[in-house]
Amino acid sequence: MNQFICISGPDKDKCITLNGQAVLLGGSSSCHYRSDDAELGKEKLELSVVESKLHFRATTKAQVFVDGVLTHKGTLRPGQQLRAGGSYWQFASAVKEPAVAANGLFGKARGALNQAIGLEQPEDFNVKEVFSDVTRKRSDTEIADIFTIGAKNNIPELKDIDTNWPKPWVFFKALLMAVFVYAGFVFAWKQFHNTNLIPGMIMVGASAIPLAVVIFYFEMNAPRNISLHQVLRMLLLGGVVSLITSLFGFNMFGQSLDWLGASQAGVIEESGKLLALLIIAHKVKYKWTLNGLVFGGAVGAGFAAFESAGYAFRSGLNELTIQTLGFGTAQLNAVFDSIFVRGLLTPGGHVAWTALVGAALWKIKGDQPFAFAMLKDERFWRVFLLAVGLHMIWNSPFGVDLPYYGKYLALMGVAWMAIFGFIQDGLNQIRRAQQA
Repeated sequence: MNQFICISGPDKDKCITLNGQAVLLGGSSSCHYRSDDAELGKEKLELSVVESKLHFRATTKAQVFVDGVLTHKGTLRPGQQLRAGGSYWQFASAVKEPAVAANGLFGKARGALNQAIGLEQPEDFNVKEVFSDVTRKRSDTEIADIFTIGAKNNIPELKDIDTNWPKPWVFFKALLMAVFVYAGFVFAWKQFHNTNLIPGMIMVGASAIPLAVVIFYFEMNAPRNISLHQVLRMLLLGGVVSLITSLFGFNMFGQSLDWLGASQAGVIEESGKLLALLIIAHKVKYKWTLNGLVFGGAVGAGFAAFESAGYAFRSGLNELTIQTLGFGTAQLNAVFDSIFVRGLLTPGGHVAWTALVGAALWKIKGDQPFAFAMLKDERFWRVFLLAVGLHMIWNSPFGVDLPYYGKYLALMGVAWMAIFGFIQDGLNQIRRAQQA
């Protein structure tokens, strides 16, 4: 039996049984099911079930939200929730979708990695379904609603948190906007060769992908208890603090680790970013694994953006003449190359490594104040050593001759298998809390 059940709000405890035919929910007498929700008023919501999914379509003025975003047409999976007016409804399907263990070569690789870092065995999830909302057209109102996430009056209660895989889309809009702005800078440079354009071009190019990735983490944060303001604050402050602590680390330990070559950055920089994370780890209200993923990703994104901007600037300075203090075509080509390559590989770098460390730390911390004893927990060390190891191999000369950046793409694949493992673990953590 397929049911649409109101779990809170003015229509609480109402239950709609859904069979093969579409039904109408609303305040009008013409509806099959009457709503007592004043916020919904005379608006209507059409409901039908097709292949164990609830399809809904609302009238234009209806206040219908999915994952906090105003929407008038869409689908719900079993267990997913929808807000109509001030009432929260949940779809319960007759066909329960069991957790299916991942299989195949890729599934086995994910399983081995999850076991190594102390996570549950991975379940199959539909990547196409997760990213199905990426290209969907959005209104300005829907985009503006994103900025209300994490506000004091817009954080869902534990029982109302949707623990299905989120469907992120804002990150893609942000990426397209940043790429468009960067392309504008490049066009202006090629047309006018005005050196005043160079700082803006470097900063936009260096920050576009790190920012998009951390917004992706923000959208995957099912508790919706972190605002974009907090994310940007952590990106900026965490980024600069982690750079400073890392530079102190190089001054203090660089010579003793010189035998590692460029790989010493894996030890020093990951430790520096961890110190930046510890600044906010004492805040008890951020207790979910997914919160740590966001905060860690923000620190990593800030570090990556500032570092990439520095490398791009240095590549342009290689042949800068003191007499002219001007960038020539050759120098700018080096800047373009640096931004392109580092941008392409950014998702597998700092923004991934520190997200893993943050998720592991918050998984252990939970709703307790931070204590340094938590850093001794084996579950944390496994993930921290994974991040350090990935970083060291990334910087090492091993595999640099592989075509198509094969070495870096392989390391990126490992990092993102672990990230999706933590997202699954974070969603399961919330489910267990809801059932407690």
